[in-house]
Amino acid sequence: MAIKNTARLLIEVFKSERELYGECPCCGETFRMSDVKIFYGKRPPKDWLERLKAKNEELDRLIREFEKNKKKIREDAVKRALTTRIGKAMEQMVPIFPKFGHDPSDLRALLTPIDFVAFNGMFSNGVVNDITFVEVKTQRSGLSSLQKSIEKAIDKGRVDFEVYTVPSKL
Repeated sequence: MAIKNTARLLIEVFKSERELYGECPCCGETFRMSDVKIFYGKRPPKDWLERLKAKNEELDRLIREFEKNKKKIREDAVKRALTTRIGKAMEQMVPIFPKFGHDPSDLRALLTPIDFVAFNGMFSNGVVNDITFVEVKTQRSGLSSLQKSIEKAIDKGRVDFEVYTVPSKL
């Protein structure tokens, strides 16, 4: 208890005495002790410099972690890019597969946002019996939100046929 009272008394002296000076151990700047915030018994709240140092330490940790994993990240990116390229190539080759279900001659490639439009019957009898939009997927990939909206528009019958006549004078 005596130490606590001595500490409080010392803090009061520092606060009231305007002729007592100190020097910053970091920058060497001189300051009045009466201008200093003094804490006893518990750590003072973090100031902006301590918060900045903590952020810098966290950033350094993240940079070290990134450097450590950079090779693996690059290898993974290359692997995913290669898988995507193989998938795109497969999509374009699918029409020649025996169980595809559409005559390759009836297909027209859009590739985006839907892979193919099948004009069923066009090649074999010269008359289109029906039209099918075909999206090819590999492995676990699903339809994108845009592709889902196209599927929904077709399911609801929101499909039209339009003829545009180019005017003779543009």
